[in-house]
Amino acid sequence: MVAVAAETEEARLKEIEANLDYSLGVVRRRLEEVIRRKAGSGNSKLCCVCMEGERQVLLMPCRHLCRGCSEDERLKDCPIFRSEIRERMVVYS
Repeated sequence: MVAVAAETEEARLKEIEANLDYSLGVVRRRLEEVIRRKAGSGNSKLCCVCMEGERQVLLMPCRHLCRGCSEDERLKDCPIFRSEIRERMVVYS
């Protein structure tokens, strides 16, 4: 009886995880769409992290530009590609 309950609980957790993965994918696609729209509307100088400030930091190796908010060491991955940020460079324009 206990084994059946554990299997049921595990199946339920897997279902919840799948739903969360799906929802996260929807949110990511919508965010990417908003970013593309803003970039196409002449606001391409907006930060890809906060979508507010002017971009001045180059994330490497993905080469996305963002505002200084990306210099927060808690941000480990590019918000667009989800690739690891290995280096940050200030860009003057």
